[in-house]
Amino acid sequence: MNYRNGLLLSLASAGLLLVSFYWIPWLAFFSFIPLFFACYKSNHALKYGFISGFAFGAGLIYWVLAVDAPVRGWLWLGALLLFIYFGVMFGLSMWATSRIRCFPLIPIIWTSIEFLRGLAPEMGFSWGSIGHTVIPYLKFVQLAEFVGVSGITFFIMLINTLLFYTLRKRNLRYIYTAIIIVLGVWLQGTIALKKLKVKSEKLKVRVGVIQPNVAPEIKRGSNLEYRLSLLYELSKNAGSCDLIVWPESAIPGYFNLGNLESRVVGVVDSLNIPVLMGGARLDFDKKPARIYNSCFFIVPCEGVKRIYDKIYLVPFSERLPFDKIFPTIQKLQFGQGNFSQGEEYKVFELNVSSENSQLTTHDSRLTKFSPLICFESIFSRASRKFVRNGAQFLVNITDDCWFGRTAGPYQHARQAILRAIEYRVPLVRCGNTGISYFVEPSGEVKSATSIFTRRVIVGDIPLRKNLTFYARWGDWFAWLCVGIFFLFSIAIPLKLLINKV
Repeated sequence: MNYRNGLLLSLASAGLLLVSFYWIPWLAFFSFIPLFFACYKSNHALKYGFISGFAFGAGLIYWVLAVDAPVRGWLWLGALLLFIYFGVMFGLSMWATSRIRCFPLIPIIWTSIEFLRGLAPEMGFSWGSIGHTVIPYLKFVQLAEFVGVSGITFFIMLINTLLFYTLRKRNLRYIYTAIIIVLGVWLQGTIALKKLKVKSEKLKVRVGVIQPNVAPEIKRGSNLEYRLSLLYELSKNAGSCDLIVWPESAIPGYFNLGNLESRVVGVVDSLNIPVLMGGARLDFDKKPARIYNSCFFIVPCEGVKRIYDKIYLVPFSERLPFDKIFPTIQKLQFGQGNFSQGEEYKVFELNVSSENSQLTTHDSRLTKFSPLICFESIFSRASRKFVRNGAQFLVNITDDCWFGRTAGPYQHARQAILRAIEYRVPLVRCGNTGISYFVEPSGEVKSATSIFTRRVIVGDIPLRKNLTFYARWGDWFAWLCVGIFFLFSIAIPLKLLINKV
């Protein structure tokens, strides 16, 4: 195959994968076949993989350029680095495949590298995992409660590999195997969904989600009176609830400076309903003082009960990577935030009234939940730590207004759905401009809002107490793939070396 044809096949794979993300999810099962043909027994596997990954990354997260950054040049550079990031991951996957010369290992190699790219503590970025493509097909993602998103990626890449071999070897046994695997996953998902429908949880929490739809130009100003009164009026429309949720950065300024905290606490007292909200805060106990992107849990007549500081900060947006290792980096200013990283996975306790929870007794019940701030919803292991600490449901607060009417808010909202399936806990999502919704433990989305609309949604979410297999054992499947990949990476070159000797 000449270089030009290989290049076209690489771009075709990127195009098919983008279509599967945006419009036709089932195309993910065929998207990599052109790239496999380009890289099969080729000396340009690294180049073809990089080109395909770069094109895919550019088409998937182009919307980062929609942010109105103070320094546009640095924004373009940051976007370019993200596109290259995808290119490197695709390139390494195909290069490793060609070097090991064992195409049946493709699902293992791909799953391993995709998992490791989201694992890095400073540059972890699991956005755009292949497993995210088929989330709309709930029956195909129920296995996430056992293997997480890595298992779904493996499933998709396995089907791609079998179909590739069907065409390459012209042997129908590969497509028969693919059909059996697809039917098996579909059957497992069907049974899992039926079991979830049969189970009925007695205790339910009524949650009101406030989507205030405050535009970016308004958020840049102080406008405290306007935003606080807007949240108050919308919250009153939610009626009787156990919990009211306001979005990330719900109010301007630092929460613990001036009289801002007392003003917000006064509003919560007037509502007489606990409120979970996002905002910035300064910690003067540290020297120098630190800034946190935080979540505040406020209870009527008790004030701020607990505070959670965001742990997974967005690289180049909320902080510069490796700034703790190289403190001089903190002096660089590209228009990014200077937030510090939180350190504790906290669980909040909420009293649930019998009237809202549909209990027959007249007492109150104590339930536990944890917040996910914006970007944190895409990391499975973050939610796992909350659930293992006792959280019975998760609340994701976010603000995607900076990305406008692009694909960004939709991609962000889709990825959070998997957290409910992995841990069989409900998830509540509250976005400033959308998308807000409730997710059942099955992954079914309810009351989803449109973007850039002002909405109040109220839902009764069921509580589950049992830990899933994935909650107990975490990324065992992904690490198994990494282990196999590592062994073959050593064994095959060693065998070739021995044969030469």
